[in-house]
Amino acid sequence: HQRALDVLAKARLAANAPPDVEHHYAMALVGLGRKDEAKQVLSALLAKSSSFSSRAEAQALRASLDE
Repeated sequence: HQRALDVLAKARLAANAPPDVEHHYAMALVGLGRKDEAKQVLSALLAKSSSFSSRAEAQALRASLDE
């Protein structure tokens, strides 16, 4: 998970990075047990991006982090 997180961290800084990159970044954070950070990433993502291919999955992941 750490290697994926490192790659995704760089990708999310790129101009015009798709919202799905943020979603996958949050998934990697969860995989590393960094749930609070993942919540922040997902909350920001869902607030700024109204439509992207993995939005439903991102919403479900965000909701699961509150359980």
